[in-house]
Amino acid sequence: MKRIGIILCTIFLVACGQNEQSNQGDESPTNDASSQILYENEIFQIDAVEGWQLDEPSQKTDGNVVFTYGKTQAIVTTVSSDESMDELKSKAVGSFSNHVEVIEEKEQYLAVQTNRKENIIGDIYFHQGSNRHLIVIFMTPEKVHEQNQKMIETFHQSISIKN
Repeated sequence: MKRIGIILCTIFLVACGQNEQSNQGDESPTNDASSQILYENEIFQIDAVEGWQLDEPSQKTDGNVVFTYGKTQAIVTTVSSDESMDELKSKAVGSFSNHVEVIEEKEQYLAVQTNRKENIIGDIYFHQGSNRHLIVIFMTPEKVHEQNQKMIETFHQSISIKN
């Protein structure tokens, strides 16, 4: 239980630090994104989505994989299916910071907003697999969240869980 909290907290801190340091540089679009796979492992697969890139160093962390699109980051992690959705949601909210507000909640989705120098909006999706839960956390600076919403949804829809 503590491990999930530590993992989520670490993910958040790493992503916040990278968000503050990232510059929105030239992004090379993929020509035929629909036929390519951006990332695949034994638990899930993510189809290529134009503009999204795999953050290579993220493959060396504890099963967390980080993707970027400008100033938006998507963190995909897997956790044991032993915990309930409510427990995972509670830990996900707790991993952001002491000053976080839940702005929307659905059965398998949370939206949170931090109160920082640069506010971050977190879109958190929870997927249940047979042996593992998949948690997808999108972190976007508040000022670009609305304009990146379509790309967040497109990326999220490109994820498929293997059973």
